[in-house]
Amino acid sequence: MAGNRRWSAKEIDYVIKNYGRVPVADIAKKLKRSKDSVHWKANSLDVKFKRSELIDFARLVDTRFAEIEAKIDKILVKINSYEKK
Repeated sequence: MAGNRRWSAKEIDYVIKNYGRVPVADIAKKLKRSKDSVHWKANSLDVKFKRSELIDFARLVDTRFAEIEAKIDKILVKINSYEKK
């Protein structure tokens, strides 16, 4: 990632529009900046996660976790069936 370069108006606008909606890692990658710098810039701009966005994000995480858990369970069943052979 680049170090100590100025934030362009376009980058700032992107952070304002996407922080709290898009994973910080994705914002950082798109802007070629570190996750810490994205958090710092959002904080300096007083851009915060809104409560409703946090609730939506928590629901999304719960859903994804359940999907991943189900995939792991399927894999474990396959592993157990191979071990029995």
